Amino acid sequence: MCLPRLPWRQPYADDGTMIDIHTLLHGPPGLAGRRRQWQLRRALAALLAGIATWCALQCVMATVRTRPALVAAHTLQPGDAIDADDVTVLDMPDHAALDAVLHEPAQATGSLAAVEIGAGDLLTPALLGDVPAVPPGHTVIDVRLGELQHPFALGTKVRLTAAVGCDSPTAQGCTVSDDAMVMGTAAQDGLIAMAMPAADAMRTLDVQAQAPIIAVRAP
Repeated sequence: MCLPRLPWRQPYADDGTMIDIHTLLHGPPGLAGRRRQWQLRRALAALLAGIATWCALQCVMATVRTRPALVAAHTLQPGDAIDADDVTVLDMPDHAALDAVLHEPAQATGSLAAVEIGAGDLLTPALLGDVPAVPPGHTVIDVRLGELQHPFALGTKVRLTAAVGCDSPTAQGCTVSDDAMVMGTAAQDGLIAMAMPAADAMRTLDVQAQAPIIAVRAP
């Protein structure tokens, strides 16, 4: 649709006199006119410089390649189960150092934190672990280890010993179970889930009511 062409109107000054095109563009003659012209040119120069800077930044950003990287949304403790709310995806500059970093939440959900992971840390497979499967013929019970016992990683096979539980204790104590596996991390009450044969589980429950149990990494 064509719009009607409006007639051009000559601008007028406050006193009613017409302003010519030269005065409109370059300002009125005299000191005031030159000052107004200088201010206008300065404003236009600043505007053009800002536009040029913005265009340059857009060109630079367009040439920088990025790739998604998975990071922890908050601090994760060893043994914490990871779900979609525990991770977030960030676009980071493409670099070979990110080759081992996970890039989507599905790669981490369902896993366990193998070590303490700080908020914002990049997630790699080395920091995560799978829930260990219970070996055939084993059951899982909560074991209370000694207060000074350091935790083991998930899936670690350990031998459980105590000062009681056998007829003739040795210097290493009595072996309560020589086929136990760590299935979880220590809870607030000090209990740790462990898998072991049913007979060992019965013996462990009886012994830990009498004396502290010590876990030793199995060879």
